[in-house]
Amino acid sequence: MAAAACSAVCGAMAGARGCVVLLAAALMLVGAVLGSEDRSRLLGAPVPVDENDEGLQRALQFAMAEYNRASNDKYSSRVVRVISAKRQVGAGPAAGDGLRLTACLCVCGALQEWGFLRLIQAVLLQKLVSGIKYILQVEIGRTTCPKSSGDLQSCEFHDEPEMAKYTTCTFVVYSIPWLNQIKLLESKCQ
Repeated sequence: MAAAACSAVCGAMAGARGCVVLLAAALMLVGAVLGSEDRSRLLGAPVPVDENDEGLQRALQFAMAEYNRASNDKYSSRVVRVISAKRQVGAGPAAGDGLRLTACLCVCGALQEWGFLRLIQAVLLQKLVSGIKYILQVEIGRTTCPKSSGDLQSCEFHDEPEMAKYTTCTFVVYSIPWLNQIKLLESKCQ
């Protein structure tokens, strides 16, 4: 319904004057979003994420690199299997204002044809989303490769019972991909 309303508004304002009006509206809405007071940081509950998700894979690689760096074991460990993987999006300072968000998305849709969409989306993304938290529960195993090995995926797991070591770990990784930042918030293994 909102999309139909946006289309109707954009169609009615198709001339040059309409372009100026829509651009001014977009700038005003972005200013309103940027100027909003700080709100709650939680957009929603963690949701399951597919194991093949690119962001999840980066978070998992980072968590394992940190685990191996902190471990006193002379052998590297790697993931045997992913038990569960969830993603939680953290709200930025402008999130939580549904009316402004709907209006901004409506204007963004109208501006798509004029090439302004990427700029507006980038500004809104940074204000509406503070980062992505990955909550991972994995089974890891000790490999036959020493820590100095580069490619752990080609490393075999130890076969001998006295060398084989399997552990269940929970990692919480916080990622801000558009700033190329990633941090391990929690690492618990048992």
